[in-house]
Amino acid sequence: MKKSNYLTDIVLITCAIVITALVVRREFFAQNEVPKAPVKPILVKGIAQKLGMHPDPENKIKIIEFMDYECPFCREQEKVLKKVVAAYPDKVSIHRYHLPLDKIHPNAYMAANGAECAKELGFFDQYHDTVFKKETFSQPKTDWKTIAEGIGVKQLNSFVTCQQDTTYKLRIEAHRSVAKEFGIHGVPAIVIKDKLYSGSLSFEQIKEAIDIKN
Repeated sequence: MKKSNYLTDIVLITCAIVITALVVRREFFAQNEVPKAPVKPILVKGIAQKLGMHPDPENKIKIIEFMDYECPFCREQEKVLKKVVAAYPDKVSIHRYHLPLDKIHPNAYMAANGAECAKELGFFDQYHDTVFKKETFSQPKTDWKTIAEGIGVKQLNSFVTCQQDTTYKLRIEAHRSVAKEFGIHGVPAIVIKDKLYSGSLSFEQIKEAIDIKN
């Protein structure tokens, strides 16, 4: 009987630990990955200037996105943004900035650096689309060279060196610094007309934000 009670206690303790871990993980994710946007956006006037953005000569509406390549909500948001660009080709422009959540996404930082390396070599769009299509990343190391080769990068040695040296660390940290200054701690985060939406937006929500009169 004592042995049976002992085993029961072990099972109960184990279940309690697992449940606690799941709850903590859920709460942590909830603070950093934001599936739904708030009803009312927050005014973040001046964020474009802080990011070093210049006035658009074509007077397009800027859609600023803070993102993480390992964030599933960012992946879904990307699909929506592509629809927005298709619907408003002459009216909007998308500007992406990095906010990798290292503590829960171990490959996000290198994915962000890789995006900047690919941009330098003229392959940002191909890299961006390819990496966002990855449902999972290899743990603990992703083969970035294979990804670069797959999208057609010819200067593979340059790309690999760029990744190994984390060449764009300062740029990524600058993005993080601006995000922190304006109270952005989770992804995706979208800014339209100086208004911050902390969470995923539907096509209809973005359309409303674009069409609304200031």
